[in-house]
Amino acid sequence: MPNGLTSIGQGAFSGCGNLTNIIIPDNVTYIDNVAFAGCHSLRSIDIPKSVKRIEGGAFENCDKLTSMNIHSSTVIGQYVFDGTPNVKITIVN
Repeated sequence: MPNGLTSIGQGAFSGCGNLTNIIIPDNVTYIDNVAFAGCHSLRSIDIPKSVKRIEGGAFENCDKLTSMNIHSSTVIGQYVFDGTPNVKITIVN
């Protein structure tokens, strides 16, 4: 993703079946609804401290997602992990 990116839009990567890893730039502040929904190969992701809000369903049905680091100040919407049964979320300060 380009370094100038400040948000990830609704459904931006939804259904990207071959996406296994993603690095979110430090200046992203917002992840919109279902941004990564249905990314069945996504395994882990680190959400930078700059992300202030993750909207509903952003990571729904990412069934291989097992690891996510999220900063303690990030607001998480409803159903963000719906259908993502194996994710282990680590809250970092």
